[in-house]
This record gives sequence, structure tokens and C-alpha cells, in this order.
Amino acid sequence: MDKQKMCWVPWFKVVAPKHQGGLGIGSLASMNKAMMVKWIVKLRNESSHLWAKVILAIHGRRHFHTSIPVKSSVCGVWKNIVQLGRGSNLTLSDVQNRLEVKLGCGNKTFFWLDKWVGKLSLKDRFPSLFALQSDKSCLVQHRYIITNGIISWSWGGESLVTHSETADLWEECVKLLESVKIENKSDLWLWKQEEKQEIFKVSDLRSELDGINLIPETQVLKWLNWIPKKINCFLWRAVLDRLPTRDALALRNIHIPFVACALCNSATESMDHLLISCQYAHLVWTAVSLWVKIPLPRYLLSLVELMEYIDSYTSSQERKKAVYLIIAATCWTLWQIRNNLIFKGKTTNASRAVGDIKAISFLWVKTRARKLNLEWQEWSDFRGFI
Repeated sequence: MDKQKMCWVPWFKVVAPKHQGGLGIGSLASMNKAMMVKWIVKLRNESSHLWAKVILAIHGRRHFHTSIPVKSSVCGVWKNIVQLGRGSNLTLSDVQNRLEVKLGCGNKTFFWLDKWVGKLSLKDRFPSLFALQSDKSCLVQHRYIITNGIISWSWGGESLVTHSETADLWEECVKLLESVKIENKSDLWLWKQEEKQEIFKVSDLRSELDGINLIPETQVLKWLNWIPKKINCFLWRAVLDRLPTRDALALRNIHIPFVACALCNSATESMDHLLISCQYAHLVWTAVSLWVKIPLPRYLLSLVELMEYIDSYTSSQERKKAVYLIIAATCWTLWQIRNNLIFKGKTTNASRAVGDIKAISFLWVKTRARKLNLEWQEWSDFRGFI
């Protein structure tokens, strides 16, 4: 048989659900995290399958003593799946704590790494014994022998348990294991949903995550289908202060010759300064506020404050969407102007920037919001969205 046909790995694809103008950023994140947990549970329950063996071989735990293997130096689909769990409301440690095994013969449960007897793993309960083990990722089924219905637990390490203190610890460990029942069937990993152990369902976890309050900053965000996907993601990153501004890069110990704002050269280039409080940005926002007929407060310190203010000022849902689109277009244009100045040496005056904002937002409204009857003059006067 062709070797290439024998070595196969399923194509993992984590896809955001199709949204009809209203799927929130939080719902998208919840779906991604639920899909991440799904594949981790599948890895534990299908450890004998070829695809799982390939993952374990690539991301093996020879130097990483964890029940969820991922090697950060190895790029690929599995690393991308595990990284979907990054966030404040569901981390990998949370996943490990909520995975619970229904022990059978011990063929899918790690003797030292997993929590299968008591509330702690044997690694955490007996760290000195774990340090002496040569095979730290051994399975439970490799550590016992059944003779005439009696279970005998074996040490299994290359180093013999000779020291009296160590021998006492191993005896305590064996005593703890006396309560374990071994059955002639495969292990089954379950998910702890509230107080019940059950087979994992993506829909249940997603409902739970959607019910958790978002990070306060993200409450001003909307996944708006009037805006291109990359602009939605850009605005998300901007609100969470995840843009590679000079200040952000310097905080990550990346050498930056100058941290001053490229547009005004008078203050550190942070995200809020670049998009809101910079003199150049202030001129642009003043012109935009006159255009959409929303007076801005005299002092605004952050993008979140601006979005909260504008959202509370407008009432009509269609007008809210139009103004949100204009905010996104303004932030994107300011970011593009900053990049063109730094990397291409091109400058753009504030009036030209406002013209670009009107043009790009008009294009989005015509093509994505399907306002085919909207004329340029109407949009320039911001009529039709009262």
C-alpha cells in the first residue's frame, strides 16, 4: 500500500458560523472556544486513532508534563485549535479541570498527569515520586497487574524506591489506589457541565459561554455585516489594545527607535492616542462629528468612551449601524494613514482623510448594506439615516 495513503490526518477546520448581521463578537469567540474543547475531548477519547497518534508524536509531552499536549515551537492546525482557548472566560487549565474520566481499563488515562483518583493528579499529590519517574506520561494500564482478581500496582520507574521516605510515599500512593475499580472496557472522558458529567456537546458549552459577561471593553463592539470582516477584526483588536503601535511594541521588549506618535510627534503612540487624542485624529473626528451631526464631548480619552457616547446618542437602529460603520471607517483610515507615513513616507492632510472616510464608508453602505438607491450627495449630507 502507498505510504502516503497510510499516513493521514483529518483536516481540522474551525469556522465561524454564518451570521446574518447580528452575531456578536462574543458569540464568535464562544463558538471558537467550544470547538477547541471539542477537539481536545476527541483527542482524549480517540487516542488510539491514527490522527491522535500523529498529534501526540508531534506535540509529545517528553518535556511538557501536561494532559493537553501542544508544542509552541511547532506551527500547524493543532496549535491553532488549542490557541482558540486563549481568553479570560475559558483557559486550558479550566478545560483540564472540567475534563473527568469514567475509568475502565486505564487505556486513555495518564497515571501521573490526569486527575483520575481524588481531586488532584498524582503528579501534584506526590511531586517527589513524579520527579523520580522516567516515563512521566505512562498510562494507568501500564502500572497494574490483575492476578486472581487482585490488582497489584507497580512502581515502573528506572530508579528503585529504596529511600525510606520515598518508599513510605509510594506505599501511601498504593493505599490511595486501593479504592480504584478497574473494568474490562475502554476509558471514557466526559465533560463537567454544571454538576453533571456528560458527553461533551458544543452547543451546551457555547450557551454557557454566551451567558458569561464579556470583557467590559468588548460590550461596545458589534459584528456588523455592513463592514468587511477584516475591519470588524481590526476594530476588535483596537478596542482590546492589540494593535502593534509603537508603545505596544516597546512594552513587548521590541526595540523601537522612537515611540512618539508618527502623526503629531508630541506624545507616545498608544492605541487610544493614535485613534482619539492625537491632534491629527482630533481634527478628523471633529469633521466626522459635524458630518454625522453628533456633537462630541470636549475631552475624550479612549476609543471605548467614544463608542459608548455615540451609541447612547443615537436612537434609530439603522442610524446606529451607519454611525458604527463610520467609526470603523475612521479608525481604519487613521491606521492606514499612520502606516503610509511610517513605511512609505506619504502624508495625508485631515481634509483628504475625511474625504477618504466618506468614500470608503459610502462603498460599504452601497455594496454591503445594499442601499442601492442611496446617492453620493445624500451620504455626503448624511441623509436617509434619521
